[in-house]
Amino acid sequence: MKAARFLAALAGAMLLVGCLFERPLWTGNFVALPDSLAGVWVQTVDDGDPRQTEYAVFAPVDGDRWLLVHPAGPGGEAVYYEVRGRAPTNDVRLLQLRTIASFAKGMPAPDDKTYTAILLKQTSPTQIEVRLLDSNGKLKDKTSEEAVKLLESSETDSAGLFEAEAMKFRRLSNSQDGTRLQRARSRRGPERSFSGPRGGESDITDADTSGMNLGMVGVCPEGHNLWCQGLP
Repeated sequence: MKAARFLAALAGAMLLVGCLFERPLWTGNFVALPDSLAGVWVQTVDDGDPRQTEYAVFAPVDGDRWLLVHPAGPGGEAVYYEVRGRAPTNDVRLLQLRTIASFAKGMPAPDDKTYTAILLKQTSPTQIEVRLLDSNGKLKDKTSEEAVKLLESSETDSAGLFEAEAMKFRRLSNSQDGTRLQRARSRRGPERSFSGPRGGESDITDADTSGMNLGMVGVCPEGHNLWCQGLP
């Protein structure tokens, strides 16, 4: 199924080697992603077979860096990616993904191809569509530098470099949404330190904890209840 192919490719397997790169596609000119992307997303499948259900979690880390976990959940196959976005065009975002770890392999090997890109379109506050690079298309066997030229060329239909069929996700109803995240950020104000578990000052800041309020109830050390239990 397509979700499994997504997992295998981004974990550094050879299944979609044409879509993976040893070097980053971009090293700068990234933009912040919208708060509305934060949360837990469930993949919708056309035939409604619950056995094909996959989950993904997007969480902000700092600045323009985000964390993506896919597939998330109890299956033990999670892969963790650093996500950085380019400027959107007509509500479509080009995201660079870098595999940083996986449950199956741990840390990537030095010679693993860990970079790829996806097209993400948020069709509504609760729905997104994801398209993968076409492993049999024009980017096959290209270097990252050659791929960027094709992706950014005005003579190239960049959408045609991605698979036509999209992976569709909807936000879980009890997931943190962007409105709540944005409201909480504005209430928190400027960056500050939290009290450590023994009453001392910790070096944990808002930037460190902006993505740490998803499902962490029950593991809170004393003095860290704010970010462990979820923002109000």
